[in-house]
Amino acid sequence: MNKGLGTLQCQSLSVDPANATGSLLGGTQDNGTPAYQGNQLWFLGMTGDGGASGTDAADSNTRFHSYYSLYAGDTNFHGVDPLHWLWTSDPIVFAVSLGGEGVSFYPPQLQDPVTGGQRFFGTNHVWRTTDIGGDQSFLEANCTTVFGAELFTGACGDWQELGTHGLDESFYGSDKLADDAANNYVVRLSRGQDSSTLWAGLRRGRVFISKNADAADPADVTFYRIDGPAQPERFVSGIYVNKKNPYEAYVTYSGYNVYADAAGTAERHIFSVMVDPNNCTATTCAATWRNIDFDIGDQPVLDIAYDRCGDKLYVSTDWGVFRRGAGSNWTPAGSGLPPVAIYGLTLADAGNKQVLWAATHGRGAYRLLLPNC
Repeated sequence: MNKGLGTLQCQSLSVDPANATGSLLGGTQDNGTPAYQGNQLWFLGMTGDGGASGTDAADSNTRFHSYYSLYAGDTNFHGVDPLHWLWTSDPIVFAVSLGGEGVSFYPPQLQDPVTGGQRFFGTNHVWRTTDIGGDQSFLEANCTTVFGAELFTGACGDWQELGTHGLDESFYGSDKLADDAANNYVVRLSRGQDSSTLWAGLRRGRVFISKNADAADPADVTFYRIDGPAQPERFVSGIYVNKKNPYEAYVTYSGYNVYADAAGTAERHIFSVMVDPNNCTATTCAATWRNIDFDIGDQPVLDIAYDRCGDKLYVSTDWGVFRRGAGSNWTPAGSGLPPVAIYGLTLADAGNKQVLWAATHGRGAYRLLLPNC
């Protein structure tokens, strides 16, 4: 009786940059990482929990998907062929299970939008791989997900921690649960269109930027904290970096007023942030935060995207997707979307068009075609 009833709980959607309207992967709770290939019959190439996913910036046949928690997942050099998923997560599994790293249930993993082969992953540290997780020939010979001989030996994967400090540490200040690895891990990662900057948001409100995330030596990567007491001590739910200026971004927070902090900022959820890269100390960079909640109300904001062509912001909440243009109020972004929590927004460029994809928690995936540029 439930044929055709879309009830998948999507966590996120990732788009193939070479086919922004017809190819994507979706992470779903307990229902794997299905692939959309232009029609409503999705292909399920990997089961289990489905977390973050992505397609390589240089090669659409190279994909990744993740499961949950410390299981950062697999690489596939053959599209979504289920026989070719390769385990690359040993370094992260060892760090979390043996080293005490904190990690989200669905941790952030970011495919670099510019540099082929490069991906980032968040625990208390930010991790990086520059070759899709490891040498292809070794992975294919030893690390197939189902029966690889080297799984969980430490050999499968070449992820490395960036910098010399975890982003939860008191090195960056004593507020917002400093040194609490179990509660102050990375929950959001975002990049612009340059090769060097990287933004990171933590579970209890800390926000960082790196100006050299592409440094050859991972230990040389430096993160600078850009939030302060005036920003909420709550879950950083979204970061969208300006494609033209990697030091400007929109940042959102989840939560309600019941979590009010001493600064009385809990009612704020949406910010425009401008970082001054020339005004930094050893641990911080100066940043201007401008609250742009306007009439969104006191509700959790779960993600954000910016339409460069129409000069409009889009946010997702527990009750749908809303849009705001310059000088206007927040209004529903379009028709046909059920009133359900939207855990992820993915805005993809398709030539002179843009497409906004929405990952709903319980009603599958939706898309909104935006006006042409």
